Amino acid sequence: MKHFTAGQINALIAPRPHLRMAGIYDPLTPPVGLDRIDREVTAAYAAAGADDAWQLVRYDTGHFETADMRVQTLAWLDRWL
Repeated sequence: MKHFTAGQINALIAPRPHLRMAGIYDPLTPPVGLDRIDREVTAAYAAAGADDAWQLVRYDTGHFETADMRVQTLAWLDRWL
């Protein structure tokens, strides 16, 4: 993390579809960090003309996958694949 931010790394796949999900109580991804990532990646996708291909969804959980996350992931894959 000396040379790049997490947002810059995540933005490297723009304009390809990118879904990111995070729990707001996950100590590995604090809300302030998610805000920064979202700003940077949103800007990269907007610059690439692919605003709808980036989505960050936050859940009221910690560091684990919920049933709702699985449903949303499958819907995302149905849309983009």
